[in-house]
Amino acid sequence: MATSIGGWSGNLERHACRGQAIMTGGQREERSSNRLLFTAPAVIEAEGARHLGLIRDVSVSGLFFYTDFEPACGSTLNVTMKLTKSGSKTLTFIGKVTRVINSAAGAAIGVAIQSQQFELRMLTSVLTETKS
Repeated sequence: MATSIGGWSGNLERHACRGQAIMTGGQREERSSNRLLFTAPAVIEAEGARHLGLIRDVSVSGLFFYTDFEPACGSTLNVTMKLTKSGSKTLTFIGKVTRVINSAAGAAIGVAIQSQQFELRMLTSVLTETKS
């Protein structure tokens, strides 16, 4: 049965089965690249506001993180994570939100983005010595 709901058109039965497969763990893997399970703090920039987050996993095609705000699917986010305690190495992803998981009131919100661009920055510090 094909229909249109809120501008979305497709086969509702197929999508309902896919949703059930996701809930029961019977869905096949659809990722285009391998994930690296990786936990790191992150700063997320969305529509001029900054939010804190916690990265769960990273791949060359995107990442998944937890945060305290709910971005709209399709919106563009800028996610920067520190790779070192000093912040001298950072990895920044710019991407579109592909999935938002808001499972329970008061719980962290899970967000997946598909990377459009990423950049690794390594800041170097200049050490100076003083002679006495």
